[in-house]
Amino acid sequence: MLVHTRQRRRDFATPPNLLVVAVLLEYRAAVLQLLWDDQLVARADMLRHPLNAIVERCERELAFPQFAGLRTMAEQIVEREGVDDLVQGVQERAIAGGNSGYDDLIDWRERLRSLPLLRRETNTTAAPALGADPQHDNYLYQLWLFYELADLLHERGCLDEEGRTTEPMRLRFRWHGCVYEVRHDQAVPLPVASWKAQPNQNYHVPGVRPDFYLWRIMPPGGAGARWCQARLA
Repeated sequence: MLVHTRQRRRDFATPPNLLVVAVLLEYRAAVLQLLWDDQLVARADMLRHPLNAIVERCERELAFPQFAGLRTMAEQIVEREGVDDLVQGVQERAIAGGNSGYDDLIDWRERLRSLPLLRRETNTTAAPALGADPQHDNYLYQLWLFYELADLLHERGCLDEEGRTTEPMRLRFRWHGCVYEVRHDQAVPLPVASWKAQPNQNYHVPGVRPDFYLWRIMPPGGAGARWCQARLA
């Protein structure tokens, strides 16, 4: 007796399904490479847990029954042929104008490949850390004080608009009926009476460049000039 029958078999080894498994394997391999690089992860030890979580998630997805049977074939594609040809094949079979999840997967893979993934250029210069150069930090603090003072005078309406100077790092302001000018990191411009060296001698300016210099302009009076060589920390 001869019997003929038909059996339907489902073959999940289609290019799109293989692409899904291959991309998961690529993703898993990329994360494992980061975890195995001790020097790379040592600079961001807090990322070990999320990276391990990504590997576990990939393993759970790869354990899906339909995907598990494709894993061996997909591993061969990743190791030998590469996934780019598989991507090209899926794109050629894609329906124009269709909203396919495989297209989204291909776009996601391209974005993943463009990520630096904790890698840094070897020739980049590290940004200076606060405290590494005390002299530089001191100068930054001086600038901060200067602009804080400018903001305070502006809020109180004390800035002298008529006598505004166009030169940088100078402020003219009115305070209790007098006009002052404060300068930052500039030489002392004019001698004042309190700097007279000795009787019957000319006035002289100290040979310094003060951090801040406060000069009373109106009413004029040399005795009102003050300078300070402050080392701010």
